[in-house]
Amino acid sequence: EIDPACRMLDEQDREQEHEHAGRMTLEMIPLYGSLSAEAQARAFAAPRGERGVRKVIVATNIAETSVTVPDVKYVVDPGFVKQTTYNPERGMEALVVVPISKVSAQQRAGRAGRTSAGQCYRLYSKECYANMMTETVPEIKRSNLGSTVLYLKALGITDVLGFEYFESPDHDQLEEALLLLFCLGALDAHGTITECGVDMSKFPVEPQLARMLLKSADEGCTEEAVII
Repeated sequence: EIDPACRMLDEQDREQEHEHAGRMTLEMIPLYGSLSAEAQARAFAAPRGERGVRKVIVATNIAETSVTVPDVKYVVDPGFVKQTTYNPERGMEALVVVPISKVSAQQRAGRAGRTSAGQCYRLYSKECYANMMTETVPEIKRSNLGSTVLYLKALGITDVLGFEYFESPDHDQLEEALLLLFCLGALDAHGTITECGVDMSKFPVEPQLARMLLKSADEGCTEEAVII
């Protein structure tokens, strides 16, 4: 939604420009992970054009911790974030909008005023802040671990339950991933990776999709599988 938001803000800015001549104009700059390095660099450059132009950076949570944008005077925090969440009933991951944690709120506020005085405008009440989770749930605890377990098995790590993770996932998640990989033929009954599993680990997709692509080659319908 970043690009549409930039366009909407730009349209509103143009309307205001006609009504209030001589005011400071705004330059909308998107910032998110999938942008090219050149496009991301715009957030760190001086505003285009003559003096009297203020940069407005519309960003995902990449601006929260991944990068530090210099000379930020104001931060507008809506209090939400898009997170990858695994639905075990559907066996699928999805991006869902959820409230941020208190740690994230503090990180966002800290983006302003690093080099000079700044201000953070939070678009939520004190009550909403009080009800926020203290910390953000680590991604490994809310994701499908099928790909992670398959990758570890392909690296020769046999005991994924006892492996020392940076953030330890729940054993239920790991057991569910092991069962999934067994059902897909990536692991045998002893939890050892199979030849099929080795091939599946080479695909940068979820195990279910990797298995489908491999099977499609046997059935002569690879093109149709790729389209799906």
